[in-house]
Amino acid sequence: MIGPYFEELSGEFPGLVFLKVDVDTNEKVAATCEVKAMPTFQVFVGGAKKEELVGASKEKLRALVEKYA
Repeated sequence: MIGPYFEELSGEFPGLVFLKVDVDTNEKVAATCEVKAMPTFQVFVGGAKKEELVGASKEKLRALVEKYA
């Protein structure tokens, strides 16, 4: 449900890098990033995690993206 919206946002904000990670096949990445629930959206700036959003709220995801755009 939120996946297509995430892709839509990536087209709207070309100045940001959007990455999708399959936590089932990349368990090490999920553990390193401390992903405990799905979906989880994380913002990294300069290699450091700045913010995290857990859940499939389109409004909250858009607000998070706009904050860092």
